[in-house]
Amino acid sequence: MQGRLSPKPRERVQAFPKDSWREEFSRARQYRFHCIELIFDVLYLEDNPLASEVGRRELVSLAEENEIRLHSICADYFMERPLSAERHENVERAKELLHMAHEIGCPVVEFPFVDASSLLPDGRIESAAGAIEELADSARELGIGLALETDLPPVVFRDFLDRFPRETVGANLDLGNSASLGYDPFAECRAFGSRIVNVHVKDRPLGGGTVPLTTGDVDFASAFRALAEHGYRGDFILQTAPDDDYLAAARRYREMVEEWIERYLSGESDGSGA
Repeated sequence: MQGRLSPKPRERVQAFPKDSWREEFSRARQYRFHCIELIFDVLYLEDNPLASEVGRRELVSLAEENEIRLHSICADYFMERPLSAERHENVERAKELLHMAHEIGCPVVEFPFVDASSLLPDGRIESAAGAIEELADSARELGIGLALETDLPPVVFRDFLDRFPRETVGANLDLGNSASLGYDPFAECRAFGSRIVNVHVKDRPLGGGTVPLTTGDVDFASAFRALAEHGYRGDFILQTAPDDDYLAAARRYREMVEEWIERYLSGESDGSGA
């Protein structure tokens, strides 16, 4: 995840690394990562290369130069400006982001419906569903997949996903967020495993915030077994806790994920991303 190969942000757990996003590409190559998931958020929006044509060209150039895939964009922007609120304005901004993704050859855009954009309050599910239906049409035309991350219980999330075309709308599975909500990875994979587009590797205790891997309540063995049983072959994105020694932490976490892939997925995935 963009920002994990940079000094930790002072403002929040995760933010676009405005001062070092370029350097992250060479660091990713040096530390043997295959992809970078980009962040599109409210903070530092004017500094984000996604927001300008020149910046998008530079992103593509850096990715090609360092042999790093741009496979997904995490649209944190819509956590603070939910698609279920001020729908027309925010949907139009989301469509703009889909065009940005298309321009840089990025096939997946994630829309998080958690925290301030949670779908759990009454009325939000229907409003969000209408917004996603609008986005799905644009996404299909551009060849972009939408990956939804929600805090809905597994069966409720499955039913929500079933409203949308499978070829365009799928799920992002965030292991840490699921653990913080008390959700079981086998139950999640049974409910919507075939629609998981990518996985965020993160750890959180029940009801708590992001912590270093294996210090929270994620049962990584169960999570990777569940993903293996459902034939998951996508990316594993390190959305891990910020660390003062961020490069050493990135290398350590990569090795941990590689070991879980080798042990539980038996080579079914092509590796881990960050």
